[in-house]
Amino acid sequence: MAVGSGVPGALEARRERAGGGGVAVAVVSRPSWGLFAARPREYREWVLLPGVPKVSLEAGISQGWAGWGIEESVAIDRFGASA
Repeated sequence: MAVGSGVPGALEARRERAGGGGVAVAVVSRPSWGLFAARPREYREWVLLPGVPKVSLEAGISQGWAGWGIEESVAIDRFGASA
């Protein structure tokens, strides 16, 4: 799951994984916490399949991702470093 400038990196990681052993990877772009949270639970579970490992890729801080079942976050948790 990625947002903004993290999406191209997530797509590149998917390409690398698909070419290096056939690991299936889905990329989810999450442009809005609020809009995603407002969707029905069934939709959110369809997008973020229960029981499937989840990683977030965020150019900013990792805060907030854990609430979506994200096991690992690739982020920059230092002020100003993402710029």
